[in-house]
Amino acid sequence: MLDERERGATWRFVAIVTNLETNATWVEVVGGREGEQRRRSIRTDQLFPHNSIRGGVPGAASFDSAPRLPL
Repeated sequence: MLDERERGATWRFVAIVTNLETNATWVEVVGGREGEQRRRSIRTDQLFPHNSIRGGVPGAASFDSAPRLPL
């Protein structure tokens, strides 16, 4: 489910990070609502193409499932 507080937030990509011991991968972003500079880590199974989520349900594969999606 989408977090209602994050609507209207803008995020800038920082890095894709992989923990070599656990093989976990996530994306680091910075941003938030206007005037904020928060850092977030998003698991790749929670990352979807822009405008692919309608009514809280993803309409496309996640970055985890389709890693070559144009994000």
